[in-house]
Amino acid sequence: FLSSLIVGVTSEMAPGDATATPIAISVDDAYAQLESLLGFNFKTDFMDQMTGPYGFALWNLDANNPAKIAAVLTSQVDTPDKVDNTISTVVNLIQLAGQGSLSVTSHTVPGGSLNNILAPVDGDSISIDFGLIGDQFVLGIGDGAETALTGATDSLADSDVFKTAMSELPTEYQAIYFANVQELQAASEDSGMMGSGNLLDEIASQQAASNNAVESFAAVTYVKDGATFTSAIIIVK
Repeated sequence: FLSSLIVGVTSEMAPGDATATPIAISVDDAYAQLESLLGFNFKTDFMDQMTGPYGFALWNLDANNPAKIAAVLTSQVDTPDKVDNTISTVVNLIQLAGQGSLSVTSHTVPGGSLNNILAPVDGDSISIDFGLIGDQFVLGIGDGAETALTGATDSLADSDVFKTAMSELPTEYQAIYFANVQELQAASEDSGMMGSGNLLDEIASQQAASNNAVESFAAVTYVKDGATFTSAIIIVK
């Protein structure tokens, strides 16, 4: 996308010239050009630093009140100092672009502190945390960061629904994808997210017609003989 964007505005001739020919550039060149504007290279100074392990979670879905949504993304980083410098630059850019409407403050969380932004949304505000805790990058929405860093009292790994789904999949993997479909469907009904054309609504219709209920979905990715594979399963009660 970035490459296409810069190709569209980069030419061997003056802007507006009908004979102008776009100059093809690589994705790395695109990021390098953006570096001159941002003050850091988003690929090498940030994305490439996310070496994992990593995780993402989303909960409290409420279509009627997006400010209640909670989510968190965490990843160990390769070079914390480099990422910390990038984050500091991002904070300065946000302060500059916000022009008083957005401000970045410090938010205390278990293990340290993160940068915090209160972003306006539908007459309310949503809290966004981001920064480093040790060698771990944390991005949280709502109470996501604090929940992840505090640690849950109940582990997903101890859930019977999770263990049932995972028992049918390879035991060695690089990534796990899991959804408790029943709980997700119930949360969607309570928040008004169900509706015509909605995937969960379609699942509910199929379940009603078959007298069966989809309990969960799980998938894992793994490498075998140099190739990457994905195995997935849907558990029906």
